[in-house]
Parts: sequence; C-alpha cells; structure tokens
Amino acid sequence: MLRGYKKSPSKLPAVARRSHNGNLYKKERSPAVARHEHALLKERSPAVARHEHALLVLLSQLSAVARAQSNRVAKGGLAFTLPWVNYRLLPGVVVMDIGISLWQKRKHKEITEDFVSENAKYISLQNTINQNQRAQTPLHQSRAQMPPHQLQAQTPPHQSRVQTPPPRYIESIQIVCVFGTNKSKSKELVGKELANKISSYRKRIPSTWTSGLEKYLKDAFNKTEKQFKLVIQEEIIGEDGNKFRLYCEKVLMEFYNLVDVFLTLSRNIKERKFTIYHISPFLKLYKFTFGTLEFNWIESHVQSAKIMKSPIDSGIVLVDVNGVWVRDYKEIFHMEVSGSPSNPTIRHTTGDTKKTLHTDILNLVDVLRDHLDLDMKLAKEVKVYSMQVIAYRLTLYALSIMEDSRFVAYELSSVELPFDFDSRSKYMAVLRIMAIFHDEMVQQAVIMNKIDSILIPSEGTCVRDVLKIPENL
Repeated sequence: MLRGYKKSPSKLPAVARRSHNGNLYKKERSPAVARHEHALLKERSPAVARHEHALLVLLSQLSAVARAQSNRVAKGGLAFTLPWVNYRLLPGVVVMDIGISLWQKRKHKEITEDFVSENAKYISLQNTINQNQRAQTPLHQSRAQMPPHQLQAQTPPHQSRVQTPPPRYIESIQIVCVFGTNKSKSKELVGKELANKISSYRKRIPSTWTSGLEKYLKDAFNKTEKQFKLVIQEEIIGEDGNKFRLYCEKVLMEFYNLVDVFLTLSRNIKERKFTIYHISPFLKLYKFTFGTLEFNWIESHVQSAKIMKSPIDSGIVLVDVNGVWVRDYKEIFHMEVSGSPSNPTIRHTTGDTKKTLHTDILNLVDVLRDHLDLDMKLAKEVKVYSMQVIAYRLTLYALSIMEDSRFVAYELSSVELPFDFDSRSKYMAVLRIMAIFHDEMVQQAVIMNKIDSILIPSEGTCVRDVLKIPENL
C-alpha cells in the first residue's frame, strides 16, 4: 500500500465494513436486550471475570502489533499498515471484526488461536449462568403446582397496577345547600332556628342602610348625566361620619366614569375584562374605604387548600378574587366569575359552583383549626363568604357549620348588574348587597374578638369533636 493511501471502507471485508459504520450493535439492540446485558454483568462469576481479562489482554496485544506494523517502513518507500481492526466486548460474547490480509494472518495466527480459545470458554460459562437463571422452578414441580400466594394476576398491556386512593377529607364532608327553598323545606334540612334566621336575611335592613342614605341614592338616580355626578358628591346631613356613604360615592363615581362618554357597556366581553371593569370596583373601593380586608385578584391561590395536599392532590386551587382578614390574614371570602356575561356555559357554571362550595369549606376549616377547643355553640356563628357571578347576576353566599358536623350554605342576597346609564337605578340593590356584606364583616370581627378572649377550653362539645380532622392534615 502506498504511503498516505487510506483504504476505502468499501474495499474492506464485509465484517469489517459493517463495523466501520459505527457501533451498529449498540444502535440496533432493544431495551430488553440492554437490561439483560446489564443483569449478566452484575451476576458474572469470578471465572467469567478472569476470562474477560484474558480477552482484553489479547486484544491489547493485537493493537500493539497493529501500531508496530503501521510504523514500519519497508524498502522502496512502501509503508505497510495493518488493515481495518475493530473489536467490541459484549457481556455475553466478545466479537472481533478483523479484516486482515493473508500475510498478517500468518503473523497473528498464534494470538488469534488463543483468542478463540478464551472466547469459547467465556461463552460456555456465560451459557451455564443463563441456564441457571431460567431454572427458577424445580424440575419436579410445575408452575401450576406452585402455592397460590406466589401467583400474580397478569397486568394487561399499557395498564399499570393502580391502587384505589383513600377518600379525601373534603369528600367525606356533608353539606346542606339552602338555596331557593321555602321555609318549611328549610326547617326539614337545618332545623327551625337556623331556618328562621336564614329566612330573615332576605328581608333584613343593614345597619348602615339609613333613611338618609336611601334618600341620597334616590336623588342621585333621578338625575341625568352631569347632574348625577354632582349629586353623588353631596354630603348627608347629620351623617358626616357615615363611611358607607363615602363608599357609595366612590362606587357610583367609578360607574359614571365608565358611561359618561359611551352610555352603554358591552356585554360581549371575556371573563377577566368583565371582572376588572364591572366587579373590581365593588371590592377594591371597599378595601380602601374600610381597610378590614385585602383582596388578591385573577387566579389567586387559596392558601387554605394546601391542607389537602397529598400524592394524588396538588392542593392548588385558584379563584378569581380572594379576600383575607387584615387582622390575621385568614381567608374568609372569595369570588368566582363564571365566564362572559353574554354567554355563560353550563359546564363552567357548574364547575365554579362546586369549587365555590369546596373552597368555602376549606376556608372555614382553616379558621376553626386554630380554635379546636372552642364550644360549638359559639363556633357555629363563625362564617365564611363567597360571591358568584353568573351572566349579569351577582349572588352573595355564607357558609357555617352545625353542631352535628354538617356544613350549611345559604344565600344572603342576589342582584343584577347594570350595563348602561339608563339602568343606573339597579345600583340601589348592588349597594344594598354590599351593605349586607359590610354588616357581616363587622359581626364576624366581633365574634372573632370574643373567641380570642376565651382562655378556658370548653367542657362540652367542641370543634375538635365535630370537625374530625384526620391526623395527617
């Protein structure tokens, strides 16, 4: 072979040419073969290891000879090199692909014979190991005669063995929903005392809803355009300290700023725009007027839902609006807006309703967990609240716990939202529902202060006995 001339792979023998293309064996072997090879390597005996070492020594000798031949220069300026040599050591067999000319075979005949001998011994030992591994059942005992407890049902392909998870705490809770029921039906569900109280919520007049405030609102709604803006800024005689009148002024001014140029607001908007334009002023301005609640907006995490975190439950619950007490940062309020006001879907509405009930329960459990020794007569007065907006209707709900460990959810008020300046009188009902909400916040603050002042645990039925919270929560 002339100096500098490199033999083309196509001129090599077939075995060497296949090896020249790379680790063909590694590319073509399946995962099952790879796992089998790995298992064989782990279980190989000392004898197998010695044979492998001997094979590697022979291979290193071949490589040394090849390097020596490549550096030897013959007379006449010809350089002799060892043609293509490639070897691969596998767990079960050592394969050596050698493309050698006749004169090289004579020189390496002795080394090759030793290599073949060692390789045969290695394969023989490896086959013996494989046969021992396959013989898992004794010869005198068939698989059909094995004890029943050693047999396992075969899992169908593409189907894993999945154990049925235990029921979650939220799934073992009983809840009674008193929505749109008459008084007699409510008495059957929750008892006479609570049914009468729920019925009175729909007729009650909030403490901040004074005759002066009602007259102030009626005068404003009877005005048009710029006169409306001027009237809502007037003070109520004798009620200079009434913060709720200031709150009404802020809300109505926000509404006027939306319709002062274009008198009609679009209903064909998405959920988030609807939340920001129409819903956020009620709660945002409530926070900046009374300062008792903080609100987190648009897909806010519910912290109380983390008590449900498990291998099958991420504990992540997102709500449209989340309200927390400033006093202790406990979550007592949240809101769900069920899609666009023009086209709410049944699926979205149903999903939001279920999520609202679950979130209310988790919020109340999180509050009561800090007072496990509290008497149930006082604990049943603790409430959490939620609002749900479906189309253009806003509804305020409350949820509490009864002494028999059942939760009860009921409606406090429901109103329609205005979308144009001509329907501004609907804001009378909107502001009334916020007055009810404010009264509830004031009452809950009084109840929580009373609970915090109790030092001696209850000797009767307490929260610990009723909630029955699992130890892992």
